[in-house]
Amino acid sequence: MMRTTGLVLLCSMLLAPSPIWSAPPALTSSELSISSEPPVGSPARAAIEKFVTYHLDQITSGDPGAVKEGRDQLSATLRKPDATPVFQQLFLKLAEPQVRKAVSGDNVQGAINALMVIRWVRTPEAFELVRTQCDPKDQSDVRVRAAAANLLPNMVKAGAIPPAQLDGAARRLRETCERESDWVALARCYTALAQMAALASSAKLEAEAMNIRLELVKALGAGTKQSLSPEGRGAVSAVYRGLVDMRDQVLTMNQTQRGQVASALLPVLDQVDGLPESGGDERLQKEIAGAKGVSRTLRSLLPKSGR
Repeated sequence: MMRTTGLVLLCSMLLAPSPIWSAPPALTSSELSISSEPPVGSPARAAIEKFVTYHLDQITSGDPGAVKEGRDQLSATLRKPDATPVFQQLFLKLAEPQVRKAVSGDNVQGAINALMVIRWVRTPEAFELVRTQCDPKDQSDVRVRAAAANLLPNMVKAGAIPPAQLDGAARRLRETCERESDWVALARCYTALAQMAALASSAKLEAEAMNIRLELVKALGAGTKQSLSPEGRGAVSAVYRGLVDMRDQVLTMNQTQRGQVASALLPVLDQVDGLPESGGDERLQKEIAGAKGVSRTLRSLLPKSGR
């Protein structure tokens, strides 16, 4: 009997899924509140490396329970008040190779969940890592692009980009918009641009805020042009939402600023007003009507001499 019991126990151990290694303990306050990067081989760095690697391996394992566990553990850690900028920079350095492997593979859920973790890293490099995954040039899977784009507005609000770097980030994001064909991803990129402008304005960087608004106008122009082609009609859904973002920006501007943006925006509104009927697609027709309605509102807010 004892021999049989031992055999059963041995078989169960062999058949049970084994973890990559035992789960590491949660990081301590002293490991999160580092003021300088721990040297390679130090106990603090080893603990951080093991924690990050283990939970990212969970995210890419394909096991739904493990994916959630890994995402929750890493996201909660990054959101702790103790997590210093130095810790966040080290976290990204350690995580980036696994994240890049995930977003270039076939495990879509693993890729999306890895990006959902990086969304909590408050550094420009983290924003850029997520931004590239919105770009058809870098990411061919539209599901990953749409999910990445959905994270960008919140990263802007959380301060991933310092105000002084918003200008360059906005230009790169506008270029991404010009290559995007999925309206969901495009709409979220428009929103991120609008929030960049709002952040620059709140930091009293009015010149930078205006530059970002003009990048949004350029992006809207590209989306409207896409909407005019039969194969790109769906982009009007993004343009509609982007025009709402633009309207909200215009409402915060003084008359001088409205004049600055009008010369660029009014030709885009002309194109919006010229969008043809949807050809029987009721949902698309409502989107076109919505875009034209916001266009009328914007015209009422802009000075007529803006051309």
